[in-house]
Order: sequence, then C-alpha cells, then structure tokens
Amino acid sequence: MTLPFIYLFTVFVVNVLYFVTLNPVLKFLPDPELYSNLFINAVFFGLIMGLQDRLYELWRKDYLFFKMLLLIVSGSIVTFLTNYYIYMGSPGVNYALGVCGFAAFGLSRLIDFLVFHFFRKCSLSASITFSKFISGLLDPIIFFATSTLFGYYWDGAIPLFLSLVIGGIIWSYLLIKGRVLG
Repeated sequence: MTLPFIYLFTVFVVNVLYFVTLNPVLKFLPDPELYSNLFINAVFFGLIMGLQDRLYELWRKDYLFFKMLLLIVSGSIVTFLTNYYIYMGSPGVNYALGVCGFAAFGLSRLIDFLVFHFFRKCSLSASITFSKFISGLLDPIIFFATSTLFGYYWDGAIPLFLSLVIGGIIWSYLLIKGRVLG
C-alpha cells in the first residue's frame, strides 16, 4: 500500500530536483545542468519507472487498468502542480513547464504501461526493455515538443533519453527481480 505513495513522492522529488539542480556538486563538469539532469533521470526518474513496473506486478490481477490510470493521472497532477508552484516567480514559465511536464509525464507513463502490458505476455525482460526504450524516447520528445509551443527550446534530448532508459531498466530489475521495497 505504501508503494503508490513512494511513487508520487518520488515524482514530487524529481520535479523539485530539476528546479534546484545539482550544479554546485557538479560544477567541475563542462555542462553541469545536463549532467545533473542525467543523474536525476537515471536515479530518480528511473525509480519512478521501476516502481510503476513493480506496482504492475502487484496489481496484475486486481483492477490493473483502473489503478494504473489513477496512478498515472495522480503523478501527472503532482508534476503540473509542482512545476506550477516552483516557478511561481516566473509568470508564464510556471504554466508552460507545468503543462509540458504534465503532458510528458502522463503520456510517457501511459505508453510505458501499455507497452509493458503488451510485452508482459512474452517475458519480463522484453516488457521491461521495450517499455523503457519507448517511454524513455517519448518523454523528452513530448516535453521538448510541448515546450516549443510556448516558445522555449531545450537541448540534450539524446543523453536524457539514454539516462531514462538505463535508469528505468536497472530500477525495474531491482524492484521486480530483487524485490527491493517490498
């Protein structure tokens, strides 16, 4: 019962970390913001992906689609509200980042769930790998595409994609196979 709360809290933490960034820690690197986002994606967003897969396994026989949709919508709302209120000092930016985050999180998590569900009939390894690859590819594309609608441009999509995929795969295996966190 606590895993959905850990999931939503991690969604909140990820969005706060994107705002705060780890630049002081990584200031010796050529592009500290990019490296901090890679770290956040691999460790924390990967944890979100792994928790979603673990919850899938726990809920597989008990109202799976309803619970997953509720989880994804709740995470999307947390993403919107966190971005909206964190960037409150920048009118327009807060709304834009809230909408971009809501769209990217909601659609990538939904696609991740559907791909995981489709390939789960084949094998656990296929479902983890394909769902993380596709959702990891879509998340930055959706975020960057929606942000251009508001007049913002972001770079670094390929490294972010790789960190999402690698982090998601590692966390999924740890949480499902290793039975970490219950």
